[in-house]
Amino acid sequence: MANEITWQLENEKVSRLLLQYAIPAVIGTMVNSLYNIVDRVFIGQGVGALAIAGLTLTFPILLFLQAFGMLVGAGAATRVSIHLGRKANDMAEKVLGNAFTLTFIITILTVIPCMIWMEDLLLAFGGSEQTIPYAKDYLNIVIPGTILTSLSFGFNAVMRASGLCGCFRARLHVRPGPRHTAPHHRRRPAGGRDAPGHSVAKVIQNRDNPR
Repeated sequence: MANEITWQLENEKVSRLLLQYAIPAVIGTMVNSLYNIVDRVFIGQGVGALAIAGLTLTFPILLFLQAFGMLVGAGAATRVSIHLGRKANDMAEKVLGNAFTLTFIITILTVIPCMIWMEDLLLAFGGSEQTIPYAKDYLNIVIPGTILTSLSFGFNAVMRASGLCGCFRARLHVRPGPRHTAPHHRRRPAGGRDAPGHSVAKVIQNRDNPR
């Protein structure tokens, strides 16, 4: 299977490869955008405007954490492509293992400070006494789950470099949809503050969904 995929990357027409990669990526990106829409619909309708404001405060922190996964993934994907082109599959596997270890270590080193200084960071991003509690409820669950997000970002790039695309990638994006929506529905509050249900759904999404 691996040799067949490598042969396709080496010999297939560029236009055919472009379609093979682009169509699943577009479908996956559309479905991934729906996850964020679902977040806002349930939080806005079930919790309120202050919860939406609190959720907005979390974006810079989450983007900062996810960027490290993309950093490792981009470098690993390049090295994997080079080694596969040289037929050095053993070296490609070593790069993959090193990328996994490095992603895990970097995530731990970034998650711990964010958990310790979470409130200070939220204040720096413009949080108030009304919005910070919502943001903290959300981040207390999502930040520890960032390891899943970092791995999904990083190894998605490696998947592309290895030639694993097509319907497989689209299925990985679409499959978690019902499981992402279910925690929203089950934990939709009758009133008051309840961001944790939405953060649980986000972690489920990140576990199942390599972007």
